[in-house]
Amino acid sequence: MATVYLRDGEYAPVALTALIDRLRGSPVTGLGELARDADAWEARLRRAAEHSDEGGDDTDVVHQILANAELSQLRRHRAVVGRLVSHLPPKLRATYLVGASEKQQRFWVEVFTGKGR
Repeated sequence: MATVYLRDGEYAPVALTALIDRLRGSPVTGLGELARDADAWEARLRRAAEHSDEGGDDTDVVHQILANAELSQLRRHRAVVGRLVSHLPPKLRATYLVGASEKQQRFWVEVFTGKGR
């Protein structure tokens, strides 16, 4: 992870590999891209789950994006997050609660239980 200066003393954590890719102009998939193409990503996760209980490369991509997303981003795309996370293996979903702040844990519990929409 890297910390990027936004403005007025504000910083945001960014995955270093994603930052390097963005600076190079390489295509990057983030939460916004997942949200814009949610139907296709949901289909990809279904296919990955059919082949393995552990998922596949697409599962890893979605998991990493969700794990690195800021709470404000997750809230903004809550409906898509709920759709996609339901296709992830349970052991990956559980990682969102480990070491998370109280607000993040509350968000994930609401997503997992379908409450707070």
